[in-house]
Amino acid sequence: MARLNKQVLGRVRGALGDIVFRERNGKNIVAMKPSSFNPARDEASIARRAKFAIAAKLASTINSNTDLKTLWYAQTPAGLTSHNYILRQNYPFVEPGNISGLIKLLPDAGFSTAISNLAVSASDISVNIGPIGTLAGISIADEPNCRLYSLVYLTDPVDDSVTPYSFMLFKSANQATQLDTELTFNLTLSNQDSLLISKYNTAKVFFTLVTVDANDAIISNSNTLVTE
Repeated sequence: MARLNKQVLGRVRGALGDIVFRERNGKNIVAMKPSSFNPARDEASIARRAKFAIAAKLASTINSNTDLKTLWYAQTPAGLTSHNYILRQNYPFVEPGNISGLIKLLPDAGFSTAISNLAVSASDISVNIGPIGTLAGISIADEPNCRLYSLVYLTDPVDDSVTPYSFMLFKSANQATQLDTELTFNLTLSNQDSLLISKYNTAKVFFTLVTVDANDAIISNSNTLVTE
């Protein structure tokens, strides 16, 4: 290990080839990069890595949808990416091998509604939601259409050749906003989607309902709903 007594390079941190620069007490320290790194194998460390891996995959899946990413980005604090903010907000609700019903598909809690029926077939996911009601503050004149986003969390694979868990994200077609009747959405599954679902024994499905204006911009959203 060596110390830079004069800051001829400025404040340097990070790795350069086999050399690692660190800053300690205002001084630059130069050291050789370790030839190998063995992660801790104790139970707590393994659990933390498993939890982070699921949270990161969850955040990546949500962030992969442009509509959802845009709304998260609008509330992301300076210095963070939308992916990192989604991860931070949902991390407390993730456990190794499971995610709770408290995760958020969108940053705002939104209006309350409920799922009355869910059916999953080889060709689609059919879900009945609502009625939204008049207390949600939605104006049909300003929010004439609505659509549904669905996140599917698959666990308990049928055999060891399948990854322990998978995420899928779906977006429905628009339909007319109704406040006093149930809304029925059908999310079409491709053959590839159906094949992936068939490789798992357990599916937890999350939904959020959004309303959109005449330009298809999201105006309001529901709380995140979950069913198993």
